[in-house]
Amino acid sequence: MMKNQLDFHTTYTEYYPKIVGYLRRLVGEAEAEDVAQEAFVKISRSLDGFRGESRLSTWIYRIATNAALDQLRRLSAKQSARQENGAEEGDGPDDDYIVDGAPLHDTLLIRKEMTDCIRGLGERFAGK
Repeated sequence: MMKNQLDFHTTYTEYYPKIVGYLRRLVGEAEAEDVAQEAFVKISRSLDGFRGESRLSTWIYRIATNAALDQLRRLSAKQSARQENGAEEGDGPDDDYIVDGAPLHDTLLIRKEMTDCIRGLGERFAGK
């Protein structure tokens, strides 16, 4: 068990700053730390189950990406609920979650397309 704790500590120390920077681009400055913490909780719980079928960094970034997408979905659901209840843009605190001046729905679509594109490139290079 000590070895796994040491492995997590080493993993956390090496990857946490990189993951926070990556998540800032996905979910914005305000949410990056929270999403990174969520991702590292998942990593700590799953580190024993890491099968080594990919590089550790790939696995960590995938968990972080999934945590970011989960957060964006939650924010999108909040925004949709507000719109259904007749709230206008600028009426509440969730307006900060519009990323880069684009409505959250558009941002989600762009992020999904980017993820699919990157995944496709990875598969092309793996085949060479």
